[in-house]
Amino acid sequence: MDNGIFLSKIEYMMKKLIDGQVILTAVDEDRGATGMTIAWGFFGNMWNESFFIAAVRPYRYTLKAIHEADSFSVNFFDDGHKDALNYFGSVSAYDEDKFEKGLIHYSETKDRFAMINEARIVLNCHIVTNNQIEAFNLEGSYIRKHYQQDNGYHAMLYGRIDEMVIRDHLKI
Repeated sequence: MDNGIFLSKIEYMMKKLIDGQVILTAVDEDRGATGMTIAWGFFGNMWNESFFIAAVRPYRYTLKAIHEADSFSVNFFDDGHKDALNYFGSVSAYDEDKFEKGLIHYSETKDRFAMINEARIVLNCHIVTNNQIEAFNLEGSYIRKHYQQDNGYHAMLYGRIDEMVIRDHLKI
């Protein structure tokens, strides 16, 4: 991956993440691609390599798929995909195949990444390590604000960014 190009797109990607215009995807061995809308995550440098750290609640089907695949894709969208982003953020893949609805589409790569065709930028990441947020280590105000309802403390997935795909035919 070209770090110069990656760094030139950080501001765009961070804005899309904050705005909830990102879908995290993985390929499930049995059912094909699955995904969920995200608005939390980190870009960083670890072991002198570029990483995306995804935060996924333990009960999400996407987490199961990511663990099985040892990889995930981070798909950043331009405006115009609100219906798909809302749907992927509110419907569980335990209940249905989200891609069957046809709001967005994916292509599976030879390395078994699920890249969404309509995404402007895609980061393909391999999991190097992960950890679990633990209540004992978390400041109480964050527990009250973000975990009071279900105690679904996020798994933090450290994905080394192996590939960045920029689709120039889609406008930023």
